[in-house]
Amino acid sequence: MEPVLNQSPAMAIAHADEEDGSPQQKRQRIEAEPEPSGAGCAAPGFVCGKCGLWLEEEKDMQAHCLRHDVPAPEEKPEEKKKANERGLFACTMCAFSSVRLADVVRHERTHTKEKPYGCSFCTYRAAELSTVSRHEKKHTGVKPFVCSVCGYKCARQSNMERHSRVHTGDKPYVCDECGHRSPTRELMVIHVRIHTGDKPYCCDQCSYRGSSTASLSKHKKRHAKVKSHLCHFCSYCTDDTSNLRRHVRRRHPSGAVV
Repeated sequence: MEPVLNQSPAMAIAHADEEDGSPQQKRQRIEAEPEPSGAGCAAPGFVCGKCGLWLEEEKDMQAHCLRHDVPAPEEKPEEKKKANERGLFACTMCAFSSVRLADVVRHERTHTKEKPYGCSFCTYRAAELSTVSRHEKKHTGVKPFVCSVCGYKCARQSNMERHSRVHTGDKPYVCDECGHRSPTRELMVIHVRIHTGDKPYCCDQCSYRGSSTASLSKHKKRHAKVKSHLCHFCSYCTDDTSNLRRHVRRRHPSGAVV
């Protein structure tokens, strides 16, 4: 809801509370309907209507939902924000502004490092509830999203969408410099460094710099003299998969053991 010009912070917070609903209304928004398995679909269980966390057991969901009912800490008078002449709430530490007071409060935690939300299973804390919800899936081991093609399972829908491109061949990210296409944003960032020459990952044992964590890990194996890739046809071993493939093509073109 956009704040009205000259609206008091108390009124803005009251409207926000009305939109969020009472604790009882929040609990009523929990979806208890099981969902069918499949690509991008969650397995039967309970989904929090507030933050989207999926849990298999009802008692775990009830315990989780109590965290949404904890009242926000009372604001100090000097910390209350007023809408400016454009009807925007502004950060007191930088130029960020938003039509929603909640966005500014959430943003300011990047400055204050405040982490008001805690994990139900360990001491992990985060600035946003959604971040904690994603973290808690590491404890529950729940992977409700199942690929209908290969059976791959994951905890987040975004991961399933990324995985599905393995089957579809979709590469939505395009390099502005050369037209190279990539299935993920992360791979595109690494590719662009070919053009920029950026190599942000440094070896702690020599002057080597790499454009990705994978290239740095590969380099470090040379220092450790780790050769984990073994030839199935002879005693050859190497620290590089490309070296192993080249060896097999040259020495074992017919798959013969030497």
